[in-house]
Amino acid sequence: MKKDEIEKINAFLRNNEGISKAGLLDFITAAFPDKKKQYARFYLADLLNSGVAYPVRTGLWRPANGKKVFSFVSDVDPALVETLRQVTPSCLLSVWSISSLNRLLLLQILHPISIVSSSWYCRDDVFSALFRSSYPALPLKAYYRLPEKSLPDRLVLVSTMNEDAPLFRGNKKMRPNSPESLVAFPKIEKVLVDCYCGDVPLDPAQTKELFANAIQGYFVNFSVLERYAKSRGKHEEICALLRGLNLWEAPYDRQ
Repeated sequence: MKKDEIEKINAFLRNNEGISKAGLLDFITAAFPDKKKQYARFYLADLLNSGVAYPVRTGLWRPANGKKVFSFVSDVDPALVETLRQVTPSCLLSVWSISSLNRLLLLQILHPISIVSSSWYCRDDVFSALFRSSYPALPLKAYYRLPEKSLPDRLVLVSTMNEDAPLFRGNKKMRPNSPESLVAFPKIEKVLVDCYCGDVPLDPAQTKELFANAIQGYFVNFSVLERYAKSRGKHEEICALLRGLNLWEAPYDRQ
């Protein structure tokens, strides 16, 4: 969207905080005649990615006040993505690099470690594809048993995909009988919960800093965060952490 269009939508949202999706789209199509409703999902994605507006649990949209969507795509090795596309057809995979946490924490990740999650039935195919492409790969839990100095370059850690994991699949749709696997990227809610669960070794102070910087600087969907935390058995603990940091958006999520 153009700058003047975004500014006009921003003003509308400030005067109508808590507008429905239908109401927001009606305004967009009325204010800008060249915007057609059949392209609604693209307009809403633009608003979300540009930090203009985002939805809350009730289905209403409110001003994002500059908070943008945190993306893990740019930190991932493109060659690794292409390798993963050759795994069992129709297998859903997600990948991200621990180096992304540098943007949320004052950490220096010396090794570009990638984490790949896959369905249980294609884990063996994932390891085979990684080894064929000369990627050293280990199960995620084995990472804790390795001395930091012995970590190989391009290390990939493999874990089992949680069915409720919030993922960003991009604009690519899985075609029937597709010869490629669909490689997705985690949403920030997944990474926050996974880090809390110990998938990345952070101490309690670093975990608190991670949550605080992520929620204060980027769009975090509390409904998605809570649902995924429940699926990993950490719902009450993460809610308590957020309330302790005064970051729980109860007025919007509980209304």
